[in-house]
Amino acid sequence: MTIRHRIVVRLSQLAVFGTLLFGTGSAIYLLKINEFSLILETNKNIGVLRGALLIDQLEIIAPLNEAVRVCDLSNKKTCSELLSLLLQATNQARTYKKVMVNTLGYHDNSPVVRQITDDAKQIDHLPKQLFGKSFSEVSTDNGIMVDSYLDTVKTIATTGDNSKPQYFLIKKKLSTLFTNLNISLNENTAFKSGSAIAAKQEVFMWLLFIIVAEIAIFLLVSISDLLINNSNPEVGFEFTWYKIQPKVIPLAASVFLGFITMILSELLLFRQTTDIAIGNCREHNQALISLLDRVDNPYFTSQRLLEVTNVVQLPRYCTYYKSNVLGLSSHYKVSSADNMEKSKQIILANLLNDADSYHDLQKQSSSENARITIAMLIFNVLTLLALAVFLRLDSEEIG
Repeated sequence: MTIRHRIVVRLSQLAVFGTLLFGTGSAIYLLKINEFSLILETNKNIGVLRGALLIDQLEIIAPLNEAVRVCDLSNKKTCSELLSLLLQATNQARTYKKVMVNTLGYHDNSPVVRQITDDAKQIDHLPKQLFGKSFSEVSTDNGIMVDSYLDTVKTIATTGDNSKPQYFLIKKKLSTLFTNLNISLNENTAFKSGSAIAAKQEVFMWLLFIIVAEIAIFLLVSISDLLINNSNPEVGFEFTWYKIQPKVIPLAASVFLGFITMILSELLLFRQTTDIAIGNCREHNQALISLLDRVDNPYFTSQRLLEVTNVVQLPRYCTYYKSNVLGLSSHYKVSSADNMEKSKQIILANLLNDADSYHDLQKQSSSENARITIAMLIFNVLTLLALAVFLRLDSEEIG
């Protein structure tokens, strides 16, 4: 057995071991990239849900006092505004429950979902205390409208103080709903949102692992190939440095070109993580723009809008990818002295600028990925060409 053969056998064994490491690392990398995507999506949903919760709370609680004041139980038509607020709160509670289950992944029997369900039932029961029937009792497959509810129930004969709804009881029920929802978002979603930065670091760590493993396998196999094809029959088919076989030159060229192709493919894989984050930031930004479009309630003030502004902030990891092509984000500041409409326009200007920036980043990334892909195809064809030359020379040598 020649020294060359023993070296090739050892290199082949190392290549097999490296392949096992590469396969394990690739499986873990796929898990980590999925986990990273899930964290980004969850963070986006939680941020948008918090903003929607603040807006819903103000839209329902703020006009409650006036709605109760004009409501006279002896004249059910005067209570339409109050019933509209209660119906809106009931529907929103059911929507939040669906988000918790379908989007954030909570089970129907989890404490968070059960609490929202109980709060929704409490609010649904409030109209029954006023007119003898809850919303769910008169609801149909097509849902329920306030007018249809009023047509269904009967006016209760009341006089004096008994003709007015209990404002503090109603407000307490509604406030409890929003308080519990805020607690659920602040406490129970903490473990679900996780750290996008930490998740991204884990993705890059495992990506680096499989890149190193792939390069090692490539080099082991390529060195074995060169050792085999540069064996010299004059010295017992051993490898000789001082005499390079002519066919080895195109083979070495194909190895070099194949190595470049592999590096380009790894570069595309490396860029995938950034592309995922940029796409998520753009979706987050678009969702927040839609959220602010809802802010047209007369009860909103600049100070109230500032509270929403604290939620309507893109995650910190998104700022890493902002190109700031227009340079507006650093120039537009919201002040409590501004009126609500001006503050809203300032925030929207920031978000629209960010939308342009993310669009430019995605467009630039897509263009760069296309160029890398074309380069891969070119180097792959050149690799095949070098191999074709090698095979011709090898065939001539064999005869």
